[in-house]
Amino acid sequence: MIKVLFLILALLFVTDIGLDWVVLRHLKEKHTKVWVRIGSPTIFLNHSIGGDMKVMRFKWRNEHRQLDDKLLNTLILIDKGLAVVYWSLAAVLIFALIRFFREGS
Repeated sequence: MIKVLFLILALLFVTDIGLDWVVLRHLKEKHTKVWVRIGSPTIFLNHSIGGDMKVMRFKWRNEHRQLDDKLLNTLILIDKGLAVVYWSLAAVLIFALIRFFREGS
């Protein structure tokens, strides 16, 4: 079970990175002023914790809805759903690991 959870988390992680790349590219191409305002974020280059926080705030406070961009809204909704699933499964994995080590199996 632990191996399966780990594999699922790895796949979700890779999927999320790809989705984040699509969202940031869309912002850069269609809403450049907003992209610059949140720190011109990219996935790997020009990456910082402060920039991550600005992007997360933009997504989770639904600031993207002000742009009236249906594609962007859909992408971010999917991204938020993936995040909820990812962190829920991560919690299950942590509890499974604790149980595994307590039982000594």
